[in-house]
Amino acid sequence: MVLLPAMAWADVGDEFAADGLKYKVTSESPKTVELTGYGMGDVPTGDFVIPTTVNGYSVTSIGNFALRESSGLTSVIIPETVTTIGNSAFNDCDALTSVTIPTSVTSIKDYAFCNCFNLTSVILPEGVKSIGEKAFSRCESLPSITIPASVTSIGRLAFQCCIRLTSINVAADNEHYMSYDGVLFDKGMKSILAYPEGKTATSYTIPEGVTSIGDFAFYFEVSNTHGYEEGKRLTSIVIPEGVTSIGWLSFGWCDGLTSITIPASMDSIGVGSFFNCTGLKSIIFADNSHLMSIDGSAFGGCTGLTSMTIPEGVISIGSSAFRDCINLKTITIPASMTDISSDVFFGSKNVTDIYCYANPSVLKWPSKKGLFSEKSGLMPDKQTKCHVTGEVAVWEKNFPTVNVTFVGDLAEGIESLTAGSGKGNAVYNLAGQRIGGLMKGINIVDGKKVMVK
Repeated sequence: MVLLPAMAWADVGDEFAADGLKYKVTSESPKTVELTGYGMGDVPTGDFVIPTTVNGYSVTSIGNFALRESSGLTSVIIPETVTTIGNSAFNDCDALTSVTIPTSVTSIKDYAFCNCFNLTSVILPEGVKSIGEKAFSRCESLPSITIPASVTSIGRLAFQCCIRLTSINVAADNEHYMSYDGVLFDKGMKSILAYPEGKTATSYTIPEGVTSIGDFAFYFEVSNTHGYEEGKRLTSIVIPEGVTSIGWLSFGWCDGLTSITIPASMDSIGVGSFFNCTGLKSIIFADNSHLMSIDGSAFGGCTGLTSMTIPEGVISIGSSAFRDCINLKTITIPASMTDISSDVFFGSKNVTDIYCYANPSVLKWPSKKGLFSEKSGLMPDKQTKCHVTGEVAVWEKNFPTVNVTFVGDLAEGIESLTAGSGKGNAVYNLAGQRIGGLMKGINIVDGKKVMVK
């Protein structure tokens, strides 16, 4: 490190120290520096004011990790000269309660205030354009936040694990985002982006007109400092007709959910959409489903599931889509299925029966991986029965490494009904539980297997 005297000429990139803080020269014309850190034994504490100028240089940015782990810092005032707050600049400042951000700041980078557990007050001024990924993640004491009109981008999980955050408000004249009932949407409310984790309601209905559920929209990270069980609060979420896609981990760890209905308009269920929703016991697909793909880990770790009927029309299932569903016993694969990725049911070791209507000459999955493979996690020694249509010999020839016993019984005794017929009869699901009426997939009616389309 080069220690520069006041007003000395320096090269861009030179570093120096002043009053216990470290700086790096970013420009000589005009003369600007970035705050990069603090010296050994000079950790900022208490109420801290970042200087406007030092050694004749304007402080225009707070660098990556500059004040990270300043555990004694309780408040910060950032000067009007600063335009950028860097990655993890105040990460792990766990005593910080308030920060004053000036109108000069245009960018708040990734993780800038992550793990500021006691931050209760932050005002985002007009002028801020971008808020980075996890910028305020785990600000567990923050009750609300207002997005100014100037913001054009908000990173993923910007407010993750803000367990007391009850509302995300947006300036009415923001051209990219809007808020409805404290929930963050894109402008026009076509996509729901973030549901505040501090909301105490047990149910939520996604508004009509929404067509997509954004990545991490309802995501609840279970491991937080104070042990809140926020993921258990929402027990019911209504997805309206018109929604066509669910993004990455949209409902991850919403373990209070017990049932979810997928509307007919849904085209795809994204990676990890319902990952680790341990309370989820029922997945209902609306009639005339348009669903074509279930992506990897979509229902992984859903330990409450006992049966799964994938609707007709689905052509692909991603890797580990139903991994570690340890109570899953029965699975129905539709005739439309053509592509099953590796380890779809890995760890779901209690599957006893698979009802597969797929065409063995069309169905594809990697050798020794996927639905029925030795690595699939199904019951060992071919104890799992795979009920198929057509000749068993064809299945055994096409899939010699399959760890199941093929049973060619779907060509006989299967009737085709439509929902609404069969009223007055005793109807059971494949787990032997009596149900109120016919459901899409295979039912047992008066002792006979019935396929409802």
